[in-house]
Amino acid sequence: MKRKILIIGLGGIGEAHLKSIINYRNYQIEVCEKDLKKINILKSKYNTNNIKYITRLPKNKKYYLCIISTNPKERFGIAKAIIKCNNLRYILFEKFVFSKIHNYEKMANYLKKKKVDAYVNTWADFIITSLRLKLKYEKIDMNIFVQNGRMLTNLIHFTSLFSLLKNDFNLKIIKLKNMKFFRSKNISYHEMSGKIFIESSDGSKLNIKSKLLKKNIFEIVCKSKSYNFKISLTQNLKINKFNYITKTKKSINFPLVSKVTLKNIKNFNKTLFLKYDIVKKNSILILNILKKSSKKYIFVR
Repeated sequence: MKRKILIIGLGGIGEAHLKSIINYRNYQIEVCEKDLKKINILKSKYNTNNIKYITRLPKNKKYYLCIISTNPKERFGIAKAIIKCNNLRYILFEKFVFSKIHNYEKMANYLKKKKVDAYVNTWADFIITSLRLKLKYEKIDMNIFVQNGRMLTNLIHFTSLFSLLKNDFNLKIIKLKNMKFFRSKNISYHEMSGKIFIESSDGSKLNIKSKLLKKNIFEIVCKSKSYNFKISLTQNLKINKFNYITKTKKSINFPLVSKVTLKNIKNFNKTLFLKYDIVKKNSILILNILKKSSKKYIFVR
């Protein structure tokens, strides 16, 4: 029997999820999108009988997985309605999950009550697994330099990477410096520049700084007693690791959604998408950073 998958939202990320799973015969796909123009474009692009298009949120249906790829501003209400009115096994959120702190605990309660397992699409565990990073038993100093205009949208990835490496999901804000906010390329959301200093319970340090980078989107430099390496993401989406101790290099492709979703939803016991409860704490950390840094409401995507 085919597993039913519901994708809500047909923006760039929603379509990328669709691309990854559309040719897998064991899935029956429903796409929920209120914009009829987007639906017609997809119908002409993907000539298949495996997709059912709907314009309203479904009720009283059973799904193996619901992927919510709408924007954060409306995601909580949509997720609440879907969980309340349907039978779900799994739900996959896009980052940044919700825009308001109180929504995270509310959603955790809804998920628990309805026995839904929730995950978030971040690339932190992909990098750790693919590059075989093991640092949780060592005190580390991690410095991240990120291209101007890409800092805020990637904060959840950076903090998740650090938390997973340290196995610590109760990070502390130590200091914020030169924090400035401005509209991102998507004018509905904000971006930021500045310096953020975070610490784990064992005194490991995470410093994130915006910077003008010529070749890379971000650069991660990590040092400990046993390790000294640099990870960079190039403009053509190659992740490169250089070990300063062994002088060895490793390169992998960035985990694009269109390439990795299928593999990671087949068996959630082996997925590299992060559990909601893990991402929840760092999302709240980031929202607290924004509250401390700006009197205006800042929208993250």
